[in-house]
Amino acid sequence: MTKHNFISNYIKIFSFLLKILLLFVFCALFAFIVVTPLWKFSVYNPSLYSLFVGLTAFLFFLFIFIKRLRSFFLITPKDEQKIKIQNFIRSIVLFFVLAASIIVFFLFVLEGYRFFGLLSLIAGLILYGIAAFVYKRK
Repeated sequence: MTKHNFISNYIKIFSFLLKILLLFVFCALFAFIVVTPLWKFSVYNPSLYSLFVGLTAFLFFLFIFIKRLRSFFLITPKDEQKIKIQNFIRSIVLFFVLAASIIVFFLFVLEGYRFFGLLSLIAGLILYGIAAFVYKRK
């Protein structure tokens, strides 16, 4: 092993350790600057903090939705837009029918009404089948 290889290996090791140290410092600073005030805010005023976090999440998802919707209308040809919108609405309807039946099933089971829970699940699956048959994919 030459002297150059020996020194270059030490440089690689120390640069790796320096990167790990810098990452640790960045995480500590981020926690001190961002996380600590949010934690204090959540402890001293939980209702306002919940409202703030919920509003921030809603605005983030709204921004993503509008951005994707804008790109959809700019990129997709006009003849495909109607078909894709109908398929999207079909997927949303089927998702909500299935999710609602599962939620009602769990609510009945948690209240101790297992028979009604099973009936609601069966009814939800029948409604899902009807909705899938009525709203066929194009």
